[in-house]
Amino acid sequence: MFFLPPQRGSTFFGRARLISACAPPQPARLRGAPLTVARNELESCPLAPVIDPRGWVFPVSPLGTNASIFAVYDASERVQYIGFSKELRTTLRLLLCRRPELCHSYRAYHYAVLDQQDMMMQRDAWFAELGAKPPGNAVATETAAWQGARQFGSREEAVAAFAQLEAVLRARGLAEDLEADEALLAEGKLDAAPSACNTEAALTAAVARRAAADVPGASRSVVADFPGAAKEHADRVSFNVFFQSCVATNGGHMVDVLLTPAGGASSSTHRIIVGREYSQAAGCSAEELAAHALAWLLHRRVPMQTEGILTNAQFPVNYFAVSQVEQWWPEFGARHTLPGASKFWRFNRIHKYGAEAERFDSLMLGPGHLSELSAA
Repeated sequence: MFFLPPQRGSTFFGRARLISACAPPQPARLRGAPLTVARNELESCPLAPVIDPRGWVFPVSPLGTNASIFAVYDASERVQYIGFSKELRTTLRLLLCRRPELCHSYRAYHYAVLDQQDMMMQRDAWFAELGAKPPGNAVATETAAWQGARQFGSREEAVAAFAQLEAVLRARGLAEDLEADEALLAEGKLDAAPSACNTEAALTAAVARRAAADVPGASRSVVADFPGAAKEHADRVSFNVFFQSCVATNGGHMVDVLLTPAGGASSSTHRIIVGREYSQAAGCSAEELAAHALAWLLHRRVPMQTEGILTNAQFPVNYFAVSQVEQWWPEFGARHTLPGASKFWRFNRIHKYGAEAERFDSLMLGPGHLSELSAA
């Protein structure tokens, strides 16, 4: 929807004012028309994807836009929430992170002058057009979910949730950078951080930098022994891992790998978040620590591919953080000797979880009983 030129007796795309007798006649569709005229219809606004074909959240707004009213649609094109925004790109990025399963497309109407009364009346007109308020406006818990950051019990839980969120959005085609708000993470909350790239040129350059960083790495063959393993667990695992990329992040590294078990079984792809504190304490690279985590999951016979929505009993193997492995299996952090060296590495647990808080004061973490990690 494009701006119409200002008319005498009306604000520019704003609330209608009384028109004097000498004012020229105005079209019925003009937003400055008397309030008895039907307001802008929701269906007349173009439906656009939240993630556009380029993989960006980049809504197109007319030059001079200072406010917008928008409706968010789910994958079935049902309206889920109607809201207001001063900066639509920022708002849609936030909503995409808060309700990714319900945030697929949108319609928007833009204002050159922020007029709260007019925008509220427009929203009410859209409610009437729909026949009822959408769930995000009608149900208090739903409204809170759309309007506030997601809350978790700890920073670790919020970081793990962000890792899963990013996996979902990347699978939907998101190509631009996405970072969590660090200040909120410290409070155990999750929301998207404001983007520093808000023009087409800046986004194009950022995506190019990301692509340049995703340079394929080396292939490694890994054999891991777990002596004394329980009957239901594997005492030896062997696989080939191809490091597709290892990208530095604010908190460590994001490692993308292609894993192929020995014997030619089906390959699987994984994204592993390796916290800086883990790799620094280990004295090894993020890639080595990622290989150790994969070896542990194979040892525990964790299915290496998952589909659909995961339950609480399923480990998110396609996208996970090393810290999650340690939380699921505290014994993963048991003391191990590095092959070919007489050194150990130690990671002191800062945060404790549930009953484990009474069992562990600190953990000795290491690359496990990896008996071979060599360039292929």
